[in-house]
Amino acid sequence: MTVAFCGAGRSCRMHLLAFIAEQVGVPPDAIGGFARRPQTRYEHLATLRKRFGFSDLANASKAELKQWLAPIALKTTDGHAVLVALAEEMRRRRITETMAFSVVRPSGLK
Repeated sequence: MTVAFCGAGRSCRMHLLAFIAEQVGVPPDAIGGFARRPQTRYEHLATLRKRFGFSDLANASKAELKQWLAPIALKTTDGHAVLVALAEEMRRRRITETMAFSVVRPSGLK
């Protein structure tokens, strides 16, 4: 069974829903409709950020992160290594990102 609670066209398997429900101490059907309303996810995420001292990338200094990352990116052709370094630095700075993104290679580059 698949339960549509992850929102934005995503779905979660029932065993994942049961696991999450157990963590927060509610029955699985109590959170089955979570995030059907897109704003709910963002409201809850904002509450969690505030509670645990994280900031959103949109509110963080993007220019500062770019400046920090540039020397690393210029030393390698390994895009994965650059993303790992960025993720680790964002963790260290307690910055989260809510939007899923993909890395696209510009045409003409190999």
